Amino acid sequence: MMAPLTEQDRVVIIGAGHAGGRAAERLRAHGFAGGITLVGKEDVAPYERPPLSKSVLLQSGSEADTYLQDLAWYAENRVTLRLGQLVTRIDRDARKVFLLDGETLPYSRLVIATGGRLRDLPVPGADLDNVLSLKTMADAVALRARLDIAQRLVVIGGGFIGLEVAASARALGCEVTVVEATERLMGRAVPQEIGARVAAVHEARGTTVRLGCGVQALIGETAVNTVVLTDGQRLAADLVVVGIGIAPETGLAEQAGLETAHGILVDDQCRTSDPAIFAIGDVACHRARAARPVESWQNAEQQATRVAAALMGGPAPETEPPWFWSDQGDLNLQIAGTPANWDGAMSRGRMAEGSLLLIQTDGRQVTGAIGVNAKKDMLLMRKLLKAGCPVDADSLTDPEQPLKKTVMAALRA
Repeated sequence: MMAPLTEQDRVVIIGAGHAGGRAAERLRAHGFAGGITLVGKEDVAPYERPPLSKSVLLQSGSEADTYLQDLAWYAENRVTLRLGQLVTRIDRDARKVFLLDGETLPYSRLVIATGGRLRDLPVPGADLDNVLSLKTMADAVALRARLDIAQRLVVIGGGFIGLEVAASARALGCEVTVVEATERLMGRAVPQEIGARVAAVHEARGTTVRLGCGVQALIGETAVNTVVLTDGQRLAADLVVVGIGIAPETGLAEQAGLETAHGILVDDQCRTSDPAIFAIGDVACHRARAARPVESWQNAEQQATRVAAALMGGPAPETEPPWFWSDQGDLNLQIAGTPANWDGAMSRGRMAEGSLLLIQTDGRQVTGAIGVNAKKDMLLMRKLLKAGCPVDADSLTDPEQPLKKTVMAALRA
């Protein structure tokens, strides 16, 4: 274990995204008076990514609304922003990071928050004009400009980002087809029942959903005009958005000799195999509890708080059970907990009545829940998950028994 930080120390944070930006904030909130330098590849200050596929595309909010803090905050709190900069190497022995422009930044502690890189679509034509992706603010601005003139959009990938883009594009009047290679939407995160319900909602809006069918090629002279599917069908398109997931950006860590496996391996305090280096956000993977990094807004928030406490030598903060949400037009999907599987999950409500709640238990306690347009119910489920208390499973799904009454009784017991 290393000594807590002092005002003579310097913290360098690689990655000026959500997790990195929050880490700088939390360090100052914990009383750290030393130097903080935040290095980011993008030219903009740290911002939240969830609005990119929704309010930014729909222009229902400004880009500035997504920023964690305005620029004045960084100056007032002595956080040095090095934006539009690329870190090329970490020298662990000298405790320095090297920037592409040749500058070196010394550190007492280093926080890696490099996030993930988009997975490429490995088919001919993927480099044509009008084939876009969505990860950064620049991506969102470029996509928004194309959506203003596009008529036929094909979204490749039926995960959360793809479906959020599809919903926004439909709201803007585009004809939309979602192509998913597996047999259900959001297949890595939700069971068949939820995937089918969500697909039905998108189809009711006029979106075409093609499941179990991949992409063979994209065709066009300079810009894409046709998407060829693996079953031979050809879809006319003047815009394609690829959303087939991300891979953790571990290159710097691997080059520096840190332990990695599906991400940079960290402990409960977000410490890597080097005691002076920490990792948070989409690039970090807990060495004991997770097979892969947890890609969520909540995880970025919690790990930023955790790493700041660890750096200052304070106790580990209380954390919430894993929680994720996706807004797809007027459909709100929430997932909480980490059940081993969703087999035998109990349901409450019906989509025909506007909302559905899927609950998984281990016989005594709730281990996970999925809500579709069930925000209040999911808030109750998150309270149960955090408390870890026994609950009457039959009452949870009894339509005659108010859910709040059941949950509050369990919490008081």
